[in-house]
Amino acid sequence: FPSHPYFSKSLGAGQLELFNLLKAYSLLDTEVGYCQGLSFIVGMLLMHMEEISAFHVLKYMMYDLGLRRQFKPNMTALQMKLYQLTRLIHDHCREVYDHFEKHDISPTLYAAPWFLTLFASQFPLGFVARVF
Repeated sequence: FPSHPYFSKSLGAGQLELFNLLKAYSLLDTEVGYCQGLSFIVGMLLMHMEEISAFHVLKYMMYDLGLRRQFKPNMTALQMKLYQLTRLIHDHCREVYDHFEKHDISPTLYAAPWFLTLFASQFPLGFVARVF
């Protein structure tokens, strides 16, 4: 969120907290390590709570809610979500599915960032805050 005031200042409090939290998580979860999508999730958390609370919430989301499965190197959980989305579109929005198929538009093109950032990279911050 380079345009957000909290993260815009080079080496400012927001950028340092973001770095600290991502580094701490990567050391905690060596199987996942650092993934680019995590910075959006952590950024949203830091906009709404203190650094230590954001770390605990991230850890809860990743381990207890199972979010870390989609960040593992094989990304099997992400592939499953993309498949499920495709099937939902196929079953409930057949015209959209057919249009996507006709133009060779895979959900990987548009939905992978949604799932990897919990919508934070693609949607307005107010909407993302409500999703969180």
